[in-house]
Amino acid sequence: METVTSTARVLLATTKGLTRITDWATLVLTGHGAIALWEQHRHGTVFADFATLADGMSGVRLAREIRDRCKSTRIYVLSDRPRPDQLQWARSQGADAVIERTQKAIVEHLPAGARPPSDTGFPSGFPAHENPEHVAAVVARRLNEAGLGPAATLAVDDAMEQLLAQHGGLPPSVVELARAVAADIPNAVARARFLAGFGAR
Repeated sequence: METVTSTARVLLATTKGLTRITDWATLVLTGHGAIALWEQHRHGTVFADFATLADGMSGVRLAREIRDRCKSTRIYVLSDRPRPDQLQWARSQGADAVIERTQKAIVEHLPAGARPPSDTGFPSGFPAHENPEHVAAVVARRLNEAGLGPAATLAVDDAMEQLLAQHGGLPPSVVELARAVAADIPNAVARARFLAGFGAR
């Protein structure tokens, strides 16, 4: 299944998120899937990986396919380290720009009034959460801040191990790990307080 969640205004074509849920964009893994969704919903803004998507189509090719169908859609290609040659090629194929794959850059290019991605809502392939140690540290710190004590942080390692196994070694997002850890917090009030720190329930 390609589509993970749907928000009609923004389309995100990336393999970095895989099964991660985003609440600020329609997330799709393939170029052909992105085209089909775009044709159905006419998203006003599209973000796509510069590199190859899950079906072999690149984000630049996706930009060309959408641009051939619509001149007004804003199309941004994501790169870990944008270079002038990438920008030149992407623009020649219809993209508006090549931008860095960061929360800050994406927020700057969202349409007016769109819900911005939170750092905890980012697909885990983005630099903010690119390694399991960072994700685990954020969740363990929030556990302590919620007053659940050092003993509760032992659950972080167990949950991380399970999620890594489920997703073939891909680190979970902070929210995903927090929800897994929260499932083991027996006190409903403490559990809600902990999850509130992530904007989750």
